Amino acid sequence: MFRRYGWIFAVMALIGPIIGFVTSAVVTYVMPKMYESEAIIEVRSLPSAIPGRQQMTPQFFATEFNKITSRNSLIQVIDALQLTERWNVDKETAVQILKGIVHTENIRGTDLISIRVRHTDKVAARDIANEVAQAYKHYRNKLEMQAAESWIKEIKKAI
Repeated sequence: MFRRYGWIFAVMALIGPIIGFVTSAVVTYVMPKMYESEAIIEVRSLPSAIPGRQQMTPQFFATEFNKITSRNSLIQVIDALQLTERWNVDKETAVQILKGIVHTENIRGTDLISIRVRHTDKVAARDIANEVAQAYKHYRNKLEMQAAESWIKEIKKAI
């Protein structure tokens, strides 16, 4: 039986890679281009009110990633960039789109967080990455101001 149909295996061994190459070329050509933009920010834990004690926990970066991609943070980005009008969608849909295209990760061995945005429009990817970083920076500044105010109150009590 192999002698009778053996030629089919030889032909498929020759034609298979050609068909695979053509298929992958067509799929690559048809897929939309994706652009990736990255913003890198340094994040340190806020010092606690007790001197010499940091609030760094093993879950610190995971918590910060969730804060960066939280609904409130993404709504600030949507409002600042007017994404509902640009994309012609409602706010909830825009939040879901942003949750799908904004990715955060810790750069190994550092206090740096990488915020990456993948989108078909390179300008939108750049703007979204920058605005997500700015929204997080604003949030962190607000926390630091609150911590500073509590320290001042503690110092005034001590004096």
